[in-house]
This record gives sequence, C-alpha cells and structure tokens, in this order.
Amino acid sequence: MRTLSVFSTWHPTGYIKYGKAFLEGYTSNWPKEVPLTIYAEDHSPDILGDSRITVLDQRTTLPDLKSWQEKHKDNPHAHGWNKDKTKKSFLWDASRFANKVFALWHFAKNCNTDIFIWCDADVRTHTQIPLTFLNEIAPNEHQLATFLGRKTWPECGWMMFNRRHPMFEEFVQRWRWIYESDDIFNHIESHDSFIFGELVLEFANKGVQYNDLGGRYAGGHIFINSCLGAYMDHLKGFRKEVGKSLQGDLVGGFAHKNNPWWHDVRHVTKQQIRAEKEKNPHEYDATQQVKSKGIK
Repeated sequence: MRTLSVFSTWHPTGYIKYGKAFLEGYTSNWPKEVPLTIYAEDHSPDILGDSRITVLDQRTTLPDLKSWQEKHKDNPHAHGWNKDKTKKSFLWDASRFANKVFALWHFAKNCNTDIFIWCDADVRTHTQIPLTFLNEIAPNEHQLATFLGRKTWPECGWMMFNRRHPMFEEFVQRWRWIYESDDIFNHIESHDSFIFGELVLEFANKGVQYNDLGGRYAGGHIFINSCLGAYMDHLKGFRKEVGKSLQGDLVGGFAHKNNPWWHDVRHVTKQQIRAEKEKNPHEYDATQQVKSKGIK
C-alpha cells in the first residue's frame, strides 16, 4: 500500500476561525498512518498533543513566498483588482492564494510519501476516514493527480498528487514558472484554482491522466456532493459563519443524507447571503455564489 501525507496552511485569524476545528477533525477522524504538516503564518497552533502533526513556520520555511509577495505588495492586480481597476474579486487575488501554492511546492519536494494531499484549512472532518478510502480515490500509478473538477475551474480545496508519476516534476516546475516569471498576470484570472485548471488541461494535452472526483459538467458545491462529503464538509466563504454547508448546497439525491452531520443543515436565504457579502465583498464574490448554490 502506498504511503500518504496531508498538509495545509493558515494565518492567525484563520487558526481561530477554522484552524482549531480543522485540527480537532484531523486528530479525531484521520487515519493514524497519514501525518499532517501545517505551514503556520506568524503563530504557533496547539497541535493537541498529536505526534503526527508537524508545524512549520511559514515565514522562515517559505522565503520565496515572502519575496514574491513583497515584490507585488503595491501591485493592485496581485491583490484582487482586475487590470483596469474597476472590480475587486478573489478572481485576481494571486497574492492571497500564493500561500497555498508556494507551500505545495515546498511540501512536494520535502515530503517522503508516495501520495500527498492538500486539504483546505476550512475543511471540517466530521466522520472517521478509512485509510482504504483515501487509497481508493488517490491517483493510481498512471494518474498524476486527483482533484474536484467542475464546469468552471477545479475546486482546489482537495487535491492529491502522485509524486512517482514521470511527469510530476515537470508539472510542478511549470507551475512555479507561471508565478516566478509573473506570467500569472497574463491569465484571464489569477487565483489558484484557475491556474491549476489551466495546468491540468495543458498536461492532459500531453497525455497526462487524472482522477476527477467531480467532472467537467459538475457545478455548485462539488466538494460535499462528491464522495468526500461522506467524511468532510468544506466551509468555504460565508459558511464559516454558519458552521456548516447549506441546504441549498445539497444537490438532488444527496448521497450522504443518512450521515448525522447532514441532518441539521440550514436553509439560508438570498437576503442573508447578500448581507454576508456586504460584510466582505472581496471574499464573497458577486452574484455567482448565489446562483451556483441553487438558493431561491
């Protein structure tokens, strides 16, 4: 059986808001064979006495990230503004999402497992995950990665990479070049999911295979509607305030409805969503979120 590891990253506010719950879910519900690494930004999280958890100081471990962010600290297009500065959105917030990407490159180089997993820090693990499940959904020997495909860009709250794939190193180097050459600012969007989606297509044209847990026609909150929803919930955006994903996120014959975690999901109105967006329009982007969640 192949070896697996998982990593994530967060800042001090994120640790308070969702990181503590992430760690609680990990210590209670992840297989003992899967170690966790946290790239912590300017704080020292409580690892709850779990010897499987390693904490790395982001500032000293990822100097290339800090140099890149410093280089672009006065670049509005790196901080959410489109090129003509008429709209601000996560779509162009390359600096914000660079933390994940630079940590991924470092972890890919330094971890010693066959498969490594990126899991967003705002994921709550609510049910024990069998090791067999992780091995089943991991990319096989012919696949470079497992991800959650959608009809727009992939949902990058969960990614699994096969470090033994013959194209893995080239994939990572191409990824690095997009950022380090500033080519990222030539793309229509510059957030991590869009760039990853572009790379997936580019390498698919070279014959690289993947394990897509979503699909090119999937939409909405694909994370919880995929097989991952049996064990985890992704509290993206304003769901952090709610504490759970929403009734409107559950698609059709929701496969995990018998799991106790999903018994008390809330229906949130469009007006409530709009009010949350007004608190932080930069994070809760435009009307797309309302439409994509099926909330009437």
